[in-house]
Amino acid sequence: MSKIRLKTITISLLLTCVTFGMACFQAYAWDGDTTHKDMAYWAGATKGVEAEYLPFLRDAGPAPDSFDQPYCQIRHAYLIDTGWPNEAPRWCQDHANDAKLHYGQGQKLDAYKELGYATHYIIDVSNLMHTTIRATDTPWWNPLRFLHDIYEVDYVKNNWNSGKNFGQYTYTYGTQRTIGIYDPYQACVDMARYANGDSSTRANYICDKIIATSDYGNDNTVVFYTKDNLVNAMAYCRGLVDYIRRP
Repeated sequence: MSKIRLKTITISLLLTCVTFGMACFQAYAWDGDTTHKDMAYWAGATKGVEAEYLPFLRDAGPAPDSFDQPYCQIRHAYLIDTGWPNEAPRWCQDHANDAKLHYGQGQKLDAYKELGYATHYIIDVSNLMHTTIRATDTPWWNPLRFLHDIYEVDYVKNNWNSGKNFGQYTYTYGTQRTIGIYDPYQACVDMARYANGDSSTRANYICDKIIATSDYGNDNTVVFYTKDNLVNAMAYCRGLVDYIRRP
């Protein structure tokens, strides 16, 4: 075999591996058309954001799942048990501070778009699958990656507007509270730690239940952890609205 032919084959194999790796590198996230949009919108609407800006805030909620590719599972995670990936707080802070800057300059449209982006990272780490190596997409060959999709899509997404009605519960109870934010980075860290539970209690419990039984979704503790994390994320999102408008 000629050296040129061998080189061509080698390059092709490398490109195939990179493409496959990047495809597996994509992160699941709370479903953009439900959780992210709804929670960003509710945060603004219940905090008095002008109606004309609410659609922009809503549509910005899921946007990082598109513009952060192919690095979502690095930028949208804060793993308590391994310490990496851990970039979600950084990106939450960057977008929140950009929103604050735009708001201070009277550029409300840009401010509320950036606010929507910032909420994304807080909401993502309220999903405990973004806080544990057991279910993360890193490394991409992790055999338990399926736990992430099962919990996030099959369970939470499919019970957002029906079944367990996680959406209505989040709106009803999450919009009654505001968690004050003065440091978006730390707020995102705190949300991740809360969602994961002490010593990964919550993450391990739900992962174990999914593995053990197909009826995991009716387990009272699974339901409680899910609702509690979403309600807290909603309260943090409301805190982000106050943060960007605070002089």
